[in-house]
Amino acid sequence: MAPSEESYEAYEQDLQKWQEVSDWFWTVPDLPFPLGAYLIPPDLAEDEEVFVEDVLEDIFDEFWNQGNADRRAQSRATWTGGDLVFPPPEGPTMMG
Repeated sequence: MAPSEESYEAYEQDLQKWQEVSDWFWTVPDLPFPLGAYLIPPDLAEDEEVFVEDVLEDIFDEFWNQGNADRRAQSRATWTGGDLVFPPPEGPTMMG
């Protein structure tokens, strides 16, 4: 079924609301859908600290001698006006 002219116009209007952040991403191949993005409010001030409930970056806080590691799930971050900067791990925590 071909889309109607009205649905195409609605799609075009919806598309105007979005802003492309980056045209490529590093992905983790073992995740079911390895693409994600943070939704940043347009009025967020530079150097404002925020809480990120689901960290997308691979920041590892704990390591095991068998090669395992725990990714950071939640974290605070600072908005620089173009990127979120996460605090580094407090130190390499080696388990076992």
